[in-house]
Amino acid sequence: MRNVRIVAIDGEPASEILDDAALASQLGVAVEDVACRSRGLIRASAPDGEGPSHLAGRVARRVLDAAGVAADEIDMIVFATTTPDITFPGSACLLQANLASRTGSACLDVRSQCTGFLTALDVARRFVGCGTYDRVLVASADVPTHVLRYDGRDPDLAILTGDAAAVALVDAGTGSGSVLSCATRIDGRQYRQFWCEFPASRYMNRRGVARGERVCHEAFDSGAMYPRVDFDALRDTALHELPSLFDAVLQDAGLQRVDVAIVTHLSPVVEDELRAALAPRVGRFVTRRTAYAFGSTLPLALADALSAGASKSGQTIALATAGAGASWGAAVLQW
Repeated sequence: MRNVRIVAIDGEPASEILDDAALASQLGVAVEDVACRSRGLIRASAPDGEGPSHLAGRVARRVLDAAGVAADEIDMIVFATTTPDITFPGSACLLQANLASRTGSACLDVRSQCTGFLTALDVARRFVGCGTYDRVLVASADVPTHVLRYDGRDPDLAILTGDAAAVALVDAGTGSGSVLSCATRIDGRQYRQFWCEFPASRYMNRRGVARGERVCHEAFDSGAMYPRVDFDALRDTALHELPSLFDAVLQDAGLQRVDVAIVTHLSPVVEDELRAALAPRVGRFVTRRTAYAFGSTLPLALADALSAGASKSGQTIALATAGAGASWGAAVLQW
């Protein structure tokens, strides 16, 4: 197997900043309540008509420029998203078209939600490691502000989330950016911890000429087309499952502890609890500056940390997250 590295990584929140006061006005709640839960994190919203592939496209161009790689030199695009641009084809296909990448390059969407970037990175490192491809573009982008409800009936998700994208270029090599280990897990039985049911292809509420009603009146009235979350269950899964996987990833990397770690979770409170649980194996933690954006939260925090010089040459960086799926994952890099 060939050694695999992240050659370049970058990320950014969406272009329109949605501050606490503006969001409180939309939700019909007190601005103090929003500010308390927001913790000062940047909350961004992509404009109407702009989806994950648009956000990722801007970032991908910077990544390719930084690496000195042309779009038509990419062998594969792996795109992690929970909020795809359209029903089909996948956002990886749309990103390929956006970049004018080589026709015929492989495109794959990954739908593992909050662990999306780690899953996409694991897929990329295996394709590159075994020599199938030489360069894989790993993109992660989401626009939760386009799919949440803003009528004040379920304000928590609206307060905690924002739109963002992050992109990494993976190739064969050693040195800075080396991927030492990566693993993700999902317990599909727990999918109702954090999910969105409608529109759903498994339902056909009418038959005959009128078949194909994608959202029935009952589902619409109950708000089943909006994401729903069980915060307590999501917390229990994260605290129960992630620490042991974190240990396994460290062992796979041949380490007992790492210099730096980045931990993300939908709930900032659970993030704090996870840091406390992982602290004995971590030198120091780096926190995120942006609101939660599903799978792109973790790589965006990594890109920000590297840009700010949070890691010295040769240091090890652990990434850890847990969320919808129910899923959890971790990786160890050397920068």
